[in-house]
Amino acid sequence: MLISALKQALLQVDEILGIFVNMTPSLRQQHYCEHRCGSHIRHIQDHFLALKNGLATGVVDYNQRNRNAITESDPQIAIELNNDLLTWADTIPQQDISLVVVSEIDCLQTVSDEFSSGLRRECLYLINHTIHHLAHIRLMLSQYHIDVPVWIGIAPGTATWLRKTESY
Repeated sequence: MLISALKQALLQVDEILGIFVNMTPSLRQQHYCEHRCGSHIRHIQDHFLALKNGLATGVVDYNQRNRNAITESDPQIAIELNNDLLTWADTIPQQDISLVVVSEIDCLQTVSDEFSSGLRRECLYLINHTIHHLAHIRLMLSQYHIDVPVWIGIAPGTATWLRKTESY
């Protein structure tokens, strides 16, 4: 179930990328590049790549980023990477695996720390992290009256509440 939810988060990324691909080149440049929606997408994908690499090494290093990567400026290439990540998600083991997570922890100075974690915990983190960034993208696009499907960027608990209140 967790891997299915992880793939659903990636499918939301795919849905957002489809919006950008279907824009005129000038609108794509404005929203994907200049308003930095592409940076959010790249950031999401960097985190998935960190977990993918971490499964091979036992260390998930969230400090490893691909800033200024082509995925920030070309949504079609970001779609290709997203498809690779969806394919990779099918290979994620179902059982929990112990991992070490490395991440910077201080905004005032360069300080990283290591934490004990597990595959299931990091998958949950990726789901929540992805939804958080998609909510930012949704907000940015809404300022320009660009429609985004209602389910994009909604946290699982909020989606449950909306279904219960029939607001969804």
